[in-house]
Amino acid sequence: MTDSERVTISPDDRYAYATLIGLVAPRPIAWVSTRSVGGVDNLAPHSFFTVASSDPPVIAVVSMGEKDTLRNVRETGELVVCGVPARLREAANLTAADFPPDVSEFDAAGLTREPAATVAPSRVAESPFAIECRLRQLVEVGDGTMILADVLLFAVVPDAVVDRRVQTAPLDLVSRAGTDDWFSLGQRWPTPRGRYADLDQKFKDARLHLNSLQTEVKLWEESKDKLDSLLQMQREVARAGAGCPARTPPRW
Repeated sequence: MTDSERVTISPDDRYAYATLIGLVAPRPIAWVSTRSVGGVDNLAPHSFFTVASSDPPVIAVVSMGEKDTLRNVRETGELVVCGVPARLREAANLTAADFPPDVSEFDAAGLTREPAATVAPSRVAESPFAIECRLRQLVEVGDGTMILADVLLFAVVPDAVVDRRVQTAPLDLVSRAGTDDWFSLGQRWPTPRGRYADLDQKFKDARLHLNSLQTEVKLWEESKDKLDSLLQMQREVARAGAGCPARTPPRW
């Protein structure tokens, strides 16, 4: 497909932001809990959220503009990231409203505070997991500020943990895409990541099979050439015999 067959949109276009969030999707939601210097518990969803490092565990949350979350993290250096299950999507959406800094979204959305183990901000008791974090670094990028935070503790509901490994499906998490779209997890395809060693062995096996086939083809072609030669000899003998007078069989 060429550009003449696609819709092309410039990054300077007025709809560039809508295009960006429509294409970079679905996005997991960080339901970020912070506490102001004055002691007000803030809670807000952020869909610009990902893993920045696995060793040490570091997560990245991007705040678009100077919001309560960013200000509280900047001033206190602490945050708790909770998950948003499908049953809490409306509550999470409510906490995205522009409440005044002195109003707690926990109270506005009717959510329960659960004390964190390592930081001051509260967990969302109704959420299936909480990631307690401490600020590592703030990185300003254009109109966004990336919050890089070191993970201090993971707290996950037991139903979602099997042999110390988290199973995502029981968390029933939702994600964002586009301007007003929320999505739940859909069809699941368990697919182990491929290893080069396995692929290399498959290629070697395929090459051996191909070589075997090529050998068989070569033998067949040689046999065919011999057969063609024999047939040609038979035809020549038949033509030579056609010019000789017929012999009368002897009488007994």
